[in-house]
Amino acid sequence: MPSLLKHIPFGKKLEKRVISAQSGSESERNMLIREYAPFIKKNLSQQLGRYIEEENDDVFSIGLMAFNEAIDHYQLERGSFLPFAATVIRNRAIDHLRKNKGAVNEMPFTALGDEGIEGAAAGQVRVLWRPPPEETLSIQEEMQQLVKRLAQVGLTLDNLVENAPKHEDTRRNAIRIARFLYEQQDLREAALKSGRMPLKRLQQEYGVTKKTVDRSKQFILAVMMILDSDLETMKTYIRSVEEGSK
Repeated sequence: MPSLLKHIPFGKKLEKRVISAQSGSESERNMLIREYAPFIKKNLSQQLGRYIEEENDDVFSIGLMAFNEAIDHYQLERGSFLPFAATVIRNRAIDHLRKNKGAVNEMPFTALGDEGIEGAAAGQVRVLWRPPPEETLSIQEEMQQLVKRLAQVGLTLDNLVENAPKHEDTRRNAIRIARFLYEQQDLREAALKSGRMPLKRLQQEYGVTKKTVDRSKQFILAVMMILDSDLETMKTYIRSVEEGSK
């Protein structure tokens, strides 16, 4: 954050500059976009989990358009401009992820299984995001927290790779089971605490067989942990798999 501050002009209140740009001052608008380019890159990096290049990077262009959109739609009663702009940038980044489900360098998780997210070899953990710069470590820190949560129930990323569903339909079904468990508070808390699947309840309330749960239980648990986190890019991937049959 300190390194970002040098890019931010002080003196004239930001919100007044935004209103000036809305009122037709193209010079003010262009200055805002140029001066807040680091802010745009930071928010894109946090959402997509990779470093954003200003040159030859379509995603950065999406961020610029989102920031410009935020200028157009900002209202003083919303409060500070930057949180509003960050939300617009985040939403446009999520839209981009949904439209580009297969983009390897924008998927934030590992390739799970020999057909996994992008077909990594079985037993291999292939991280599909590049380490962000110092100012965008939040996703990296969240990943570390997820790994710690897995460890609490005796799981590792290698375990997930080895035991993840190999076929899309199986993955989709496992994700739906995970979401069902996550949405039942008592089942969610019990499963996340113990690392075990409530088989009887699943059979009774979801109509799933023991065999179906057993073959994907580690993947199901990992998906529950993602749903129970702030990893929005992973959640976007999960939703994209769920919606794949629609």
